[in-house]
Amino acid sequence: MEIQMNGDNFITEYEFLVQQTCKIEKNRFDYALLGLYGEIGSLLSISKRKLKEEALGEITKITQLEIEEELGDILWYFTMAISELNFKLEDLIQKTSQILYKPEFLEKIEPKYLPYIIEKDSLVDHQNFKNQLLF
Repeated sequence: MEIQMNGDNFITEYEFLVQQTCKIEKNRFDYALLGLYGEIGSLLSISKRKLKEEALGEITKITQLEIEEELGDILWYFTMAISELNFKLEDLIQKTSQILYKPEFLEKIEPKYLPYIIEKDSLVDHQNFKNQLLF
């Protein structure tokens, strides 16, 4: 069964789904942190394998799907960890994204995203921008 999120509160919905799909009842933060370390290790292993195959002139067997799967798992464990610390993913993204508004970083952003940043007074545009960054 594939769950479709409506996108209005995509981040909040995702947080809720992460919390609901975690079957661990005790030591959830420790579980999330260890899972996060493990998934980052898996991503590094995939990256190393890809570099080796390319260096040896082999056709790489690494697929985009493998990388996406590891990144999705990392996002799940990261979200679980911050949830256990009583942080909200929305707030964390909001606070840490403020660096994007600094002039020295605006020039490094792809032009297609600039309208979302420059029109930061529009909550809809800002939410769309954050959702696009996540996707």
